[in-house]
Amino acid sequence: MTAPSSSNRFLTTLREDTLREIAASKAALVEIWSLSLAQRVEKGHALGPLRVVSQKGAIVTLAHETSLSQESFSRIREGDLLRMTRNEPLANGPSCFFLHDDGELVVVQMLSDAPLPFDEPLSGLTLDPDFFDPTDRFLAALDALRTTVHGTDVVLPILMGEGDSGSDSETFDEVLDQLEDLPTEEAFHPAQNDAIALSLAASRFHLVQGPPGTGKTHVLAEIACRLIEKGHRVLLTGPTHRAIDHALRSCRKRLPAGVRVVKISRARFDSDSPVEHFDHLGDAELSFDEPFLLGSTTLNLWSNSSGLVDQSFDTVLLDESSQLTLMLATLAMLRAEKFLFFGDHCQLPPVRLAPNPDSTLDDSIFNKLRKSSSTTMLTESWRLNADLAEWPSATFYGNQLTARHDRVLSLAPASSLPALQARPGFVSIQHDDRQSSTRSPEEAERVLELILDLLRGGLAPSDIAVVTPFRAQAALIRRSLRNREEFTPWPVEELLADTVERLQGQEREVILVSMAASRDEFIMRLEDFLFEPRRLNVAITRARRKTILLHSKTLLKVAQSLADSGSAGATTFCSLLES
Repeated sequence: MTAPSSSNRFLTTLREDTLREIAASKAALVEIWSLSLAQRVEKGHALGPLRVVSQKGAIVTLAHETSLSQESFSRIREGDLLRMTRNEPLANGPSCFFLHDDGELVVVQMLSDAPLPFDEPLSGLTLDPDFFDPTDRFLAALDALRTTVHGTDVVLPILMGEGDSGSDSETFDEVLDQLEDLPTEEAFHPAQNDAIALSLAASRFHLVQGPPGTGKTHVLAEIACRLIEKGHRVLLTGPTHRAIDHALRSCRKRLPAGVRVVKISRARFDSDSPVEHFDHLGDAELSFDEPFLLGSTTLNLWSNSSGLVDQSFDTVLLDESSQLTLMLATLAMLRAEKFLFFGDHCQLPPVRLAPNPDSTLDDSIFNKLRKSSSTTMLTESWRLNADLAEWPSATFYGNQLTARHDRVLSLAPASSLPALQARPGFVSIQHDDRQSSTRSPEEAERVLELILDLLRGGLAPSDIAVVTPFRAQAALIRRSLRNREEFTPWPVEELLADTVERLQGQEREVILVSMAASRDEFIMRLEDFLFEPRRLNVAITRARRKTILLHSKTLLKVAQSLADSGSAGATTFCSLLES
């Protein structure tokens, strides 16, 4: 058991940091709301002006009214809570969840299907980050950490890096024997076997690190199935609805039809999901005397409107826990006896509006625990070929990441473009544009040329994706694909062009990374955004056969200058181009 004095100090610090961060986040939002629309849009914190195109129940579709809104970059992510106003974000407006923005149309889900509370015409609207105050939920969790046996004896020591991550050797050997006896077509590779067996044998918790394409979700689903076979009530949570939905889908495919798989949430982001979806636990009529899998965000577990406040589970699976802060993870850990963490601290970090390096909340739960606990890293990528695995393995994974296959790009007829030859798997293309910020027509033309040859060479649109930091660049490429005659033979709507966040967890045969920016002062201003190493890692590692990075010569020149000045992100970017 943790010494009372040290635990009290930790709890006091955690409480102070939590309240300080909530206050800092609200202050940061008020500062943003006080800016002009042009300033908010330029900084990526707002969308607008917008006009309503349609409202179908709670789903509202809006159109960008000006190029200012259409061509800006945005920090808004799917699932973010926004407030809709007539450019008066300091005033209260109806809240909504952000679903998607393709550069032309914005889709949101309101919290109810009531008509929008605005006079006609429904134009001149703006979407800004809304403030959700989690104080009551966090304070309730902190109180449980301090006053309950489970909080003080189980959860708190783990949060402090003093928890027991031991395992039962008999269970480990038994599970490992079962896995090694699986037929070839069902078998896992050795690191996956270890991750599954160690997770099931863990007395309290275990960490599984899943570098790109190593089958983390596949492993999570197998663990969920085996826990449910043992009669466990399993909770699955994560930092975003997308992460939770993706993991629930994978589990649903593997579980018997008679096992309930449900999600409790007011917002629906996966419209064709095979998973049962309910606003309130009571509507699900779920028996807690039988095994099941339930998905929910951590905050929703402590919401009076969810029906989950007094519920407990046998095991919680925390997916993408490298994006979960300490406090958000605590909300889930207080509801279960055993905790299994899945993530990769070398990919996208937690999103925080007011980061503070000195705060106990600055790190993710995954990164904090891995420093003091045993972690199983999945080491074979089933996605990346040998060329594509080389740079991330050396840069992020201590040269431990290897390629399970060596598939290369093969087009028939073959392309004459040098970038589309079978090897190397990673190629960069430079151009001379110097005038672009969030949208580069010259770079888009290069992207379209590559896409056309890929399609003519036998790839389907769904085999290709374009990753870009800016939705204006993505919108330009999508619009060109739809409108140009040469692309009419193919269903180009199946070709995804979007941001890094939208692509995490997904893969394609070929990935085209379009950096777009070529104005040096713009690049300097967005240095942390453009060259963030973990975002680069995600962008580069979505491909099975080839990744092509398109960028201006100016971008490289600025990156080299920043690298010489000690910028870690720019140094990482330059190392990629040198690989």
